[in-house]
Order: sequence, then C-alpha cells, then structure tokens
Amino acid sequence: MPKNMDAKQKLEADLATAVSAIERPSSTRIGLVTVYPDYQASFDDGDLTAFVNQLAKCLGEQVPEGAALKSPQGVQVNVSGDYPLVKKYLKDVTLYADRRIGAWVQVLPPGDVL
Repeated sequence: MPKNMDAKQKLEADLATAVSAIERPSSTRIGLVTVYPDYQASFDDGDLTAFVNQLAKCLGEQVPEGAALKSPQGVQVNVSGDYPLVKKYLKDVTLYADRRIGAWVQVLPPGDVL
C-alpha cells in the first residue's frame, strides 16, 4: 500500500479493481451499478474471484421495476445471505437505468454522488 493511501482508500481501490472485471450483460436494463464499501472490512486478495463471481451472480438475478430504476435514487439491492462476500465488503448496491461513461459497476465512497 502506498504511504499516502489510507485503509479506506485501499479498500476502495481494491474493490474498484475487483468490480472492473464485471461486464454489463447485453440483456439487462440496468445501465449502471454503484457500490459503497463497508469500511469495517479489509479486502482479502484470496476473496477476489469468489467476490467477483458472487457480485456478478447477484446482479444477474436483479429484475428491477422500470420506473424505480429510472428514478434519481435508483433501486437499492437487498443482498441475500447467498452472497456472503458481497455482504462482507459492500454496504450498499444501487442500480440505475442511465448508462454512464466508465465501468458498469462503480465504487463510490460515502458522500459521492452521481
């Protein structure tokens, strides 16, 4: 970890690297996914593959209602216990209809807005 990077920034960077591997399925109406880190966790590199797989599967199961998806607040995902690593590392997962430039899944620290 670089000397100027604190634990929160490291977690954000680790999660951003992990979620960058998740591609937007062509069949989804979801244009953007934002995730907020749970700063109580410290990312374990050994969890990387399983975390990415669990998050991708969780997102693939989402079928949000169109009007809610298009709202500025988006649709908050209720992550089930089937995805323990998603629950471990993420405090919040929100879906939006609007597509943005950049990755389909984006890590946003608390206080950051779209």
